[in-house]
Amino acid sequence: MIGQSLGPIAKAVGYTTYASKLAGTLETLMKDESSEVRLGVCKSVYDIYLASDQSLLSQTQNLIGTFLKDTQYKIRENIVEAIAKLGSHYGLEIFKSNFESLFFSYLNDTVYSVRETGTANLEVIFNI
Repeated sequence: MIGQSLGPIAKAVGYTTYASKLAGTLETLMKDESSEVRLGVCKSVYDIYLASDQSLLSQTQNLIGTFLKDTQYKIRENIVEAIAKLGSHYGLEIFKSNFESLFFSYLNDTVYSVRETGTANLEVIFNI
């Protein structure tokens, strides 16, 4: 699946090459009509952020925030989990400045399983 392959590609070629050659592809796939494609992109978000070496932090609201209103709850579940993993990886200070408001927005989701995933992942962020 193309969306899911973006993370490993970013890690393999480095973020500079990825950003210059495939960033447009990422944005297009995030808006794809197929929920399977969008879900694949969601599964790549964590790896893409890690490959970016913090370059994407300033774009978090635009990139990850796009999925906040996605009609497929599985996509929102994957994103809230990715945010938690990113928060754990980058540390509490970067989480608070770049991900916190977005993460807590997912805890108000209309679907129980999205809220449950977010709540369960609080442990990941805060190392409880």
